[in-house]
Amino acid sequence: MSPTLAFQISFLLLGTTAVPHYIYDPAAPDPHNETVEAVAWVLRDRVKGLRVAVWTSEEKPRLKDTGKMAEDDGQHDEDEDQWQHWSSDSENVKPKEDDEQEKNIFHQERPNWKQRQRRRWKDLTSSGTWVLRLATQSNKGSGPWDISSWRQGDAQLTDDEASSLEDGIWCVPLVLQHTGAPVHNDVWRSELREILRALDLGFNQPMIGYPFKITVNERCRVVVRMAAPGEQQWQGWGLDEVKKVWAVLAAWEREIVATDSMAGVLGFWYLSRGLEWRGVKELRREEGRRRRALMRRRGKGAGDWWRKMWADGRMEDGEVKMPGDRKELWTVIHELDEEGLMRLLQDMRDLEQRGERLAVSFDVGRAHAGGSGGGDRTDECTTSTISSIENIIFQSHRSSLDPNELLAYLDFLACLLAFANETLYDDLLRMAISFRDRAVSVRESVSESLARFLGIIQARPETRQYYDHFLGSYEEDSPDGLVVKGSPFEAITRVVEKQRQREKEYMGTFIERYERAGGFFRVGREALSALLVDEDRRATWRA
Repeated sequence: MSPTLAFQISFLLLGTTAVPHYIYDPAAPDPHNETVEAVAWVLRDRVKGLRVAVWTSEEKPRLKDTGKMAEDDGQHDEDEDQWQHWSSDSENVKPKEDDEQEKNIFHQERPNWKQRQRRRWKDLTSSGTWVLRLATQSNKGSGPWDISSWRQGDAQLTDDEASSLEDGIWCVPLVLQHTGAPVHNDVWRSELREILRALDLGFNQPMIGYPFKITVNERCRVVVRMAAPGEQQWQGWGLDEVKKVWAVLAAWEREIVATDSMAGVLGFWYLSRGLEWRGVKELRREEGRRRRALMRRRGKGAGDWWRKMWADGRMEDGEVKMPGDRKELWTVIHELDEEGLMRLLQDMRDLEQRGERLAVSFDVGRAHAGGSGGGDRTDECTTSTISSIENIIFQSHRSSLDPNELLAYLDFLACLLAFANETLYDDLLRMAISFRDRAVSVRESVSESLARFLGIIQARPETRQYYDHFLGSYEEDSPDGLVVKGSPFEAITRVVEKQRQREKEYMGTFIERYERAGGFFRVGREALSALLVDEDRRATWRA
């Protein structure tokens, strides 16, 4: 049984106030809802047989009170500020006992409403239907539920873009979402191509005065969630499989990063960056243990004992030795036993709970993880009950309305995980060593090594062709940079395309600069010590 994937594509619909009010009415209580319905109608009309549903939440329970939010024994609920209420007027004033009864009904109905929303969302997304919805506006858990964690500003205009909007222009952030698509299935691929074509034909006509435009900016992302084979029985990804995936992500990070954009590599942590942060964290923990041991060590010879202990700690015994001075990133993963893997999973979760975003996130189900999220942790691993990971989520890629790009990216991820899942671990390591030895010996460019990697994971010919052109187009003008002079969207289009071009130019030299700085290799202990000292120095300055 092949893995299944879920993905969401965010984009921005721009329009003018010249459109009919049944498409966008700024005076309506929820003007965007009609806009989503209009976009869905265009898709159904242009893509025959397409099943697309619009998600709208049911009206939330509303408290009829004196204009104040209900209190819950002094405890503030994280959703409390989201519940609507009616302002008081002469007709709503009630006796105190009726008011208390109304509050009790409200607090009883609130969890029921949330459960109904979750059931509706689950039924909709598990039916194989394409879902069109407004982009998430808050993280209060009232739905819809994104594939990955939401952050303020996602799928929104930047400040520069918002300031470039001319009078009479509105913007609606939208998300197209599909769940449960078998990786080896061409139906959804064909439908996705037709959907994107319909959006382009329906809303991107290159005419002066045309009242619509669809675009994507640096805050619009493609998020892909990959479930392991046997999702219906919830098998999940086992630790052995996760270790192989991590080994592939580490061994071929140079090639994987090359498919991303500037916003992706700067805004999301790739594995090398996460392992570096973790190395500093482990070093800090180790030094704390050493200091405590030194304080307990008294008497003659304590200084010599400490110097020997510190010198031993600086040795990097156990590392996999590589030709020359190279220390490949995957060797960090190779040295982890089961407990080490679980600790790494928890460290990555801690990193996300601190507000950072990972390029590849491992979704550990709450029912399978011990302890509670966040906060300081002791040396004992709190994830000893983790037996599998529900999903692997890729979330750094810039959104696109180009079907060739999206299909190539989705195929790339599917083939990458299939390669990791189906290849024996020892074979993966041998292939990684052989691959990098050749890349170094012949000074292979990233485009050449990516082409070889796509061949190894057996990507589709269309995918190889797309990325061959993609890496060769860093210096070309953006193909989407069609700014129609005189269009009401001319100013904002220029801002969006200028940023897109900056990202391409940045990535043209980023790989080389990052590699020269040792970014794709294991960070040694001395370098970690220097990073620790620098981190402490910055903390002192901030204090």
